[in-house]
Amino acid sequence: MRFGQQILASKLRFWAVFGVLAFGCTKLTLDGIRQEAFLILNAAQEIKRTTEARAAETVDLNDALEESIKRVLASRPEAEERIQVIRNLAHDLPPLYVERNSLLDTFVSIIQNGIEAISKEGVLSLATCLGSVNDQPSIEVRISDTGVGIPPDDIPKVFDLFYTTKEQGLGFGLWRDRAFVRKLGGNIEVSSAIGVGTTFTLKFPVRSDALS
Repeated sequence: MRFGQQILASKLRFWAVFGVLAFGCTKLTLDGIRQEAFLILNAAQEIKRTTEARAAETVDLNDALEESIKRVLASRPEAEERIQVIRNLAHDLPPLYVERNSLLDTFVSIIQNGIEAISKEGVLSLATCLGSVNDQPSIEVRISDTGVGIPPDDIPKVFDLFYTTKEQGLGFGLWRDRAFVRKLGGNIEVSSAIGVGTTFTLKFPVRSDALS
């Protein structure tokens, strides 16, 4: 049984027992159980999609970042008025050989988190440069926000599966993002300070033939 299926099975067993115990409770409680089951099923589907192999292609990372920020702002038009987007994108970066939609999903997820962390006016910064990861050349991406920041005790948990501080959150997005980046041989890190903001740093290894 795959990892995602194991999680789903254990979660559903819990709610099955809970449902029996709560049979005589109010409809609100039963609705809550249904909602939780719906979220679990969604998470299981996303886990399955994450582990499936997809065709890779050559991708311009700066273009992918631009497309991602456009997607997020299109879904949150009010954010465009209160959030300034600053770009510091390196030119002539080598292309990445990667599954494009998964890369976009990762950028959208982190950019969306950054915008949600800014309650009023603020700044979202996107930066790219050449770097290294695991002793290999890499493209480094930094996505920073001037939001509320992450409490120090929560930072080690932000990439954990099912960990979330959002009322309707699955606790899946950042787990998926790290799994995707690590599958490519890269890494993702987070630094944050309360009242200052948060920075996610993603490092993608570059194929040697892309550097020539």
